[in-house]
Amino acid sequence: MLLSVENMSVYHGQVRALRGVSLHVRQGETVSILGPNGAGKSTLLWTIAGALQPRSGNIVFGGRSITHLPSETIARLGLSTVPERRRVFSSLTVEENLRLGLWARSDRRAGNHDLHQILDYFPRLAERRRSLAARLSGGEQQMLVIARALLSRPRLIALDEPSFGLAPMVVDHVYDILRDWRERQNLTLLIVEQTATRALSFSDRVYVLRSGHVEQVGSPTEVCDAERLEEAYFGFPSSEARDRR
Repeated sequence: MLLSVENMSVYHGQVRALRGVSLHVRQGETVSILGPNGAGKSTLLWTIAGALQPRSGNIVFGGRSITHLPSETIARLGLSTVPERRRVFSSLTVEENLRLGLWARSDRRAGNHDLHQILDYFPRLAERRRSLAARLSGGEQQMLVIARALLSRPRLIALDEPSFGLAPMVVDHVYDILRDWRERQNLTLLIVEQTATRALSFSDRVYVLRSGHVEQVGSPTEVCDAERLEEAYFGFPSSEARDRR
């Protein structure tokens, strides 16, 4: 098991954001976390990444407990996180931002090859490689942070709403790139999405969070039943589902 979260609880001040959450991700697997706004999806991702500290529970990555490690150390162990709100270095160019993804790699030649490959994957970034990141559109900045994370060749990438702010055609392109990188590099993906359709079509397993705890877990086939998914999201079926009973 590459990543294990065991019985984790997280508080924001006195408010409990996660309650007894357990989650497991195998090497090479794609796992998605679904749920309505306020379910605790981003809190779970940021606690795994070390940006938040749990009140209880344990997080194990690559056989090592990372529960109380700083986020920089966790990143060096091979767990890269792509935030929902784009975090680019505005005063640096696109290419300089991308090269930051190579800083911890010792294989310089392979890193330069990956950089050229990433620019082929993201032609818009290639066109604007000399531009300051601050001058990119929101969608271009989102592509930049995803591309930078891929360049670090992590063992696992955790993505918080990777489709946020992107046009549908660009979202399709981004997911195609993630799929290709996963197959080529045996990359493991943990993806937070609010849109169930996208996650269900892309994932090996799905967790549904509601009110800070795991409401449902299973394969996309097991989770995709509309009535069960509505109940997992909202705690009750829709009126259409009730009428069918």
